[in-house]
Formats: sequence, structure tokens, C-alpha cells
Amino acid sequence: MIGSGRVWGPLVLLLVMAAALSGCFGGWPPGGGLPGDDAGPGPDQGDGAGQAEYRLPCLLCHSLPVGRRRAIVDESGAGGHTMGSAAPTDAECTVCHEMIQHARGSVRLWKNPVRREGVIEVAGDPSREPDVADKVTELCTVCHGAAAYVVHQVSGDWQPACTTCHDLHDPGSENLSLVSRSVYSRTLESYTSVVFTAPSGPGSFNDGDPTADDGICQVCHTNTSYHKYDGSGTPHNDGTNCTMCHPHDAGFMPTGGGPCIACHSSPQDNGDGMPVGGRPRVVNADGTGGHHLSGDALTDGHCVVCHEMSQHQQGTVRLWTDPYNPTTPFAVTGTPQELEPFCTACHDQTQAATDPAPHPVGEPWEPSCVDCHELHDPANANLSLVRDVVYSRTLREDKPVIFTSRTGANSFNDGDPAVNDGICQVCHTATTYHAGDGSGAPHQDSTNCTTCHPHDAGFMPVGGTSCIACHSSPQDNHDGVPVNGRPQVVNVDGSGGHHLADGALTDSDCVVCHEMSQHQQGMVRLWTDPNNPTTPLPVRGDPREVVPFCLSCHDSLTHPIIHTTGAAWEPACTQCHELHDPANANLSLVSDVVHNETLSVDKPVIFTSRTGANSFDDGDPAANDGICQACHTATAYHLHDAAGAPHNNGMNCTVCHPHSSGFTPVDGASCIKCHTSGVPDSHHLLYDRPIPPGSVVLYPDSDRDGVADPKYLCLSCHDEDFSKPRGCTVCHSASNPHDMAPDAAAAN
Repeated sequence: MIGSGRVWGPLVLLLVMAAALSGCFGGWPPGGGLPGDDAGPGPDQGDGAGQAEYRLPCLLCHSLPVGRRRAIVDESGAGGHTMGSAAPTDAECTVCHEMIQHARGSVRLWKNPVRREGVIEVAGDPSREPDVADKVTELCTVCHGAAAYVVHQVSGDWQPACTTCHDLHDPGSENLSLVSRSVYSRTLESYTSVVFTAPSGPGSFNDGDPTADDGICQVCHTNTSYHKYDGSGTPHNDGTNCTMCHPHDAGFMPTGGGPCIACHSSPQDNGDGMPVGGRPRVVNADGTGGHHLSGDALTDGHCVVCHEMSQHQQGTVRLWTDPYNPTTPFAVTGTPQELEPFCTACHDQTQAATDPAPHPVGEPWEPSCVDCHELHDPANANLSLVRDVVYSRTLREDKPVIFTSRTGANSFNDGDPAVNDGICQVCHTATTYHAGDGSGAPHQDSTNCTTCHPHDAGFMPVGGTSCIACHSSPQDNHDGVPVNGRPQVVNVDGSGGHHLADGALTDSDCVVCHEMSQHQQGMVRLWTDPNNPTTPLPVRGDPREVVPFCLSCHDSLTHPIIHTTGAAWEPACTQCHELHDPANANLSLVSDVVHNETLSVDKPVIFTSRTGANSFDDGDPAANDGICQACHTATAYHLHDAAGAPHNNGMNCTVCHPHSSGFTPVDGASCIKCHTSGVPDSHHLLYDRPIPPGSVVLYPDSDRDGVADPKYLCLSCHDEDFSKPRGCTVCHSASNPHDMAPDAAAAN
């Protein structure tokens, strides 16, 4: 009696297999053959041509292990590759499997299941034998075309095939996407268990569990920076869906079009050597730390505005030559100058007046945009993407840079001699200030350099930004224009220069007189007529060329005209006046040194008061530094060497010698300025009142005998009747009005 389960189990299995084999080979189904084939089964042609369609109980048979053949599907059909349904059906099996020689010891597959053409003889393990795996891959790509699923390109000694990672039939696997429960690494020459039950989180591509190391991305990685087979390496987006950045249709290589920020916010190195050392982190997870288009952070959409993605991650960064017109890409090879056209495509002065321009330094090398700016450096705290290390090509060394503020500490140059890490310093080797070693004259340390040296002018000093701030200190960038640099021409408060109103210049005052189109190109240019600023006047150094410019404003009766001397040379305005001399304390911009062309010597001048000491001529024979003395070589008084007769020393000369007459003495119309009751009675001779009885005229001494003239001479003209006064020049010479001898013309 057979009552043992050990006997019945095998017996039942044999009966089932017999029934299955009977169904497989007991005859053709009614109607026979393939649709449209009425002739029954044809001969085996090797490629399956002429094969009849069996009504095969595939699932019944192959849901049980038989001999060396394992169960490859369960009773419901689950656990095997489907054609789109939840589980394969018997009919679906024959889509891929060629059945003429079925059960004769080998698996035979169609090369092209769609057309049922060609046969692949599978004799071996496709999970570990390259030749077999490659044959099956040919079948896989017929349906899963190269555009959808691409084999992983690893650049190692061997390339994985489809069946390296996928087991097409494994009813006991809980892994997604037919991922094998055990993958064979040809490098390690061993199988490694794989758990892939979720696209993210635990059981995903690599969930970061160091006790398991069973992620499908880990099992073969031996030479990558992260996701390595032994759990070593740098963590990299553990627990995330790797295919978001490394899609299957790109062979799991990182590509654009996905979440750029999520991918490039951590370093990457897949061991392919492209680029050498791998790809650095180029942005923070929140999008900061890289060049942005708007706001403070990048978005994925921003990235593809500049980056051309067709060859992304093939060893070279490719950008659009013009992001506004993304038609022509170029590869970034590492030369800084190659990026300049790309940068200026957006930062172009035709787009906005404040757009940057490269710094022209006049040296054998000119810095380009990326010499000073790092477009992607998430660890850098500097403003405006300024590099934290700048390479000085002159010194041939890297210089650290801190630029976290535009003014004060850590600004362009904060003047700290212990560090010298300002962005304006690192390349300066031949400038007067802000030199790379901290030497040179201090110059606006801790201020915003771009106020006077804007980026849109290549950091060259320009007008129209802040003239006073710039020109209140000397400047010399060693470009030789002008020779020895530009002197200080005004004080910080605007004093010390020619002003239009009040006591100090403003920036707007400067451009009234100065024409700015060629500013800082080696020559001062003025408007010929500031009242009609249409024609510029280059200043070349001849004092006389500036006279028409001066007279365009100082041209009325009460305004100055140049001094008519009757000598071989006539002084021009700027021979007595220095329009810009902030260290000069003289009044009316009178120069502190005047060149005497007759003597060919420079004469010092002090003119800090209009009367008294340090006036036009205060009579101090030890100094001889009055402005009226500097050029007098042939006059009766106020001579350059203190010779000559004393003449109203310490008085305001312009009372009788007004600037409006070129300092020549005027006729009687101006006598009233002095000889009226509104002026201190220095002469005791008043034009508008009778001379009191007994008075004497203190000056002049008409006969020059050293004795004051008696009143009676004066009373011959000045009587008690003021209503009929005589003209001054009836008695006084116009050429020497204090001489009592009248001109012949006046006497007549």
C-alpha cells in the first residue's frame, strides 16, 4: 500500500508532467498552425519559420521545478516578464520563445519577436556569461529600443548586459522591474544579494544601510566615489530615485533635463576619468552658490539657459555661445578668455549701461571675466561670485581673496596690511596704491571702489560717478597718461577748486566745465563755452588757450579781464590763478607760485587777505610775496624786489585797479569808490562833502617834497556848493590819479 507522502508527491508530479507533455506534443489544435496556415507544422528551418502555434500549458508546466529546470513563474503567471498584463499568459510566452525544439535541452528565443525572425540559442547562464548575455540583449532591445533602455556604460574592463541586472523569470523575487535577487560581479567574481523593492527609501537603489550594502547600484561599483559595493565612499543622495538624474535611457549616466540642482549640489565621480578627479559640487542644495539669472538662487530652468545638454557628462562642459540665441554651442576647454563672448552676450553694455566690462590694465595680459569671478563655487562667501582665490599671472601664484562687503572690512581693499586679500590688490604690482604686497600710498581704503572706478568702464576712473571722491586724492595707475599721474585737484569737501556757487564744488559743478567723453585718456577737455556745451576744448598746457574758456563766464563789466601790462607778454588767467589746488590757502584761487616770464623765475605768492598783512602787497620787504609784486619789474612801486616808492601798501588794490579793467587805474568814475563817506577816510578827501576849515590833505604829496599839501589847493575846486563838483580828472592825471598835476588833455 502506498500511503507515504514521500511516494505520492513525486507520483503526482509525474502525472502532471505527463499531462503537460501530452498537451505539448499530443497534436495540433483544431484548425492547426498559425493563423492562415492550413498545412500543419512545417519542417524545422532553424529560425522558426513554419512553426505552428501550440496550445501550450506553459504556466502549468513551468510553475514547477523539473530536474535542473527551476520554476520560472508561479501558477498565476506572476514572476515572469509580461507583455503588459499583470502576469504573463501561455500565449505571451511564445511571443519571445521559439517552440519547435522546445524541451530538447536548450532555450530558443526569437531575435525579433515582432516579426518572429531569427533564433537565438541560449545555452548557458545569461546572468554571468558575456556571450549568452549579449545574445539576449539583442532580443531585449527589439522591444525596449535603444532610446528607452540603454545598457549601463561603465568604462571598466567589462560592460554589463540586460540580464546582468535583470532576471526575466523569478517567481520568488519581490524586486521591482525584474531586478535579480543576486547579481554576479565579474570584477569581484562573485554573486551579491540585491534588494530592490522601492524606487526610493529603504530597499531602493542604495538606501545607505551600511549593514546590508544590497542596493542594485552598489553590487558592481568598485571604483566610484560613492555607492560602492562594500559601503565605503562618500554618501550621495542615499535613498533617492537614482534614475531622476541617471536615467536608464542614458545608460545610467548623469544627464541634463532632470533636477540639475539635486544632482550637482554634491560632488560626483563615477570613475570614468571625465573630467579627471570627477565633477565638483557646483551649487548648494537650495540653488545658491552659482551664477543665477534672477533672485538669489538658481533653478533647474536657469541651468539650461546657459548649458547646452546634448553631450552632457561626456567629459566637457558645453555652453551656448549666446544664451539669447541658443543655436551654437561651444566646449569649455579651460582658457579664461574663451568665456568672454559668452559672458558679454548677457553682460553687454548695449543691454544696460551698468553692465561689466573687463579691466584694461595695460600689461602683457588682460584679465578676463573668470579670472576674477567663479561662476560656480557653493562654498564661497564672496559677493558677486568673486573668486576666493585669484591667480596673478604676473606673480604666477594664487592669491586668497576675501570680498564679503563693498565697504569697510573685507571690501575691495580694507587697508589691513596683515592680510592684503582685497580683490583690488591681488594683481596690482606696479600701481601707486592697493599693491599686492600692501605697499604704496593709502587711497580710499575701505570705500566702494566702483563709485569712481565702475565695472562698466573696466574699473578705469571715470567722471559722472563721483568726481570729488575720486579727485580728492592723487592718482597714478602707471599708464603714463598723464606723465607722473594725476594730482589731487580738490579737497574731500569740495573746497580747493573753482566752484560755481557757494564755497565748494559739487560733482554736478564739475561737468559744467569739463567735457567727459574722453575723460582719463591723457588730456583734460573743457567746454569752450560752458553756457553752450557743444564744442570741447583740449587743454594742452598753453595758458592762453584757456582764456576764451574763462571769459565765456567772466565777461561782463564787473567780471575780470586779463591784465594789460604793455610789456612783451600779457599774463593769461591761469598764470595768476590755479583753478584746482586744494593745498592752496590763497584767496580767489590765486596761485601760490607765479611764473615771472620776464625774469624766467617762479615767485612764491601769499594772498590770504585783501587788506593788511598778506594782501596784494603788504609792504613787507623781507617777503615780497604779494601777488602784485610777482611780475612787476618796471613799475614805480610794488616791484618784485621791494624797490620803488611805497604806494598804498596793505590796501585793496582793486578799489582803484579793478579786475574788470585789467588792473589798470580807472578814471574819475571809480574815484568815488574810495573818496566817499562810505569808505574809511584814509585820504581825508571826500568827494561828497565840503572839506572842513583847517583840514589838510594827508595824501598825496602833489609836489613830492615830503610835506602835505595845504587845504587851500583843494578848496580851489571843492567849495561849499556840492551840487556842482568838478570831475576828478580835471585836476588828477588819469595815468597817475594821485598826482596833482593834471593831464594836458584834462586841462584843456
